[in-house]
Order: sequence, then C-alpha cells, then structure tokens
Amino acid sequence: MAIASCYLPVEAGCAVGGSLCTLRAMTTTPHRIEDLARTAVDAHVRYWNVRDRERWIALFDENCTFDDPVGVPTKHGRTAIEKSWDSSHREGRRWMLRPVRVIVCGNEVAMTLENHGVVDGVELIVHGVEIWKVNGDGRVIAMRAYFEQPTIGSLDPYFQVKSTVEAPTGNR
Repeated sequence: MAIASCYLPVEAGCAVGGSLCTLRAMTTTPHRIEDLARTAVDAHVRYWNVRDRERWIALFDENCTFDDPVGVPTKHGRTAIEKSWDSSHREGRRWMLRPVRVIVCGNEVAMTLENHGVVDGVELIVHGVEIWKVNGDGRVIAMRAYFEQPTIGSLDPYFQVKSTVEAPTGNR
C-alpha cells in the first residue's frame, strides 16, 4: 500500500477500513509501521468527527503523552485523553476536523488541519499542525498539537497557553 501525502477519507485511504476491531486485528499480523500510523490518524479524524468517544479514546496507549497544545504542561495517560475529549465536546462546543495534508514517516504522522468549531454560538476555524506517534501495535503513544489561539471565541482553559517566558534581551 502506498502512503499518500494528502488526506483521503478513512473509507478510501485506509486499507483496513478504519474500524477499531480491524485496527486491533492488525496487531496480530505483520504490517508496515507506516500503515499502522496512517490508520490511527485516519481513525482519529473519523471518530472525532462522528463524536465516538469510546473508539477515539481506545486509539491511545494507556501511557501516552499529550501536548495539546505544545506550550502547556505535557498531559499523561488515559485521564488526559478523556479530559481532552470531554473539554472539547462539552455543552456549547462542536468541533470538526478537516485534514489538509497528511505526511507519514515511519511510526509518525504530521498533519496540517483546520479545526472547524462552534463555541458558545461563535463559529471558529483554528489552523494547526499535529504530530502523532504510534507503537508497534498501532496505538498512539504521543501527540503534539500546534495551533493558533483564536482571536474570537474562547477555547476551554485546558487548551490555552499561558506565556510566562520573557523575550530575551540584549546580544548573546
């Protein structure tokens, strides 16, 4: 299977159809790590957009790290994954992911995307880059999200970067 450098819907771009049970079945047969990485990211987008909390959470290894966004303290494990979901999908919020470009290298995936959201009645588009890393079982072990903080509306505090670093002064 060739790994495409652009986003394809899970049905078209995933050799195994993107279902959780198929993802689990893949762990018992030899597959290229690139295929496992792409399958995990395609499933992330699909489950996120259809609001399937259980399947989305099941994509992650129990010891994963989550930098969402980069700049806040790293979040760890299942509790971080659950809180990320619950903070994003709480009352008055709706997010849909639209990948723009997906690039797979080994067990990592870089994806540029648009997060289309409605937050308390305000429509937002948040542009971002996400870096995903999977283990040999195809489970996500690390995710790092880089995105522009919106200038209108308000993200949940769980996703807000609070800058405490001062800009360097003088010459070095």
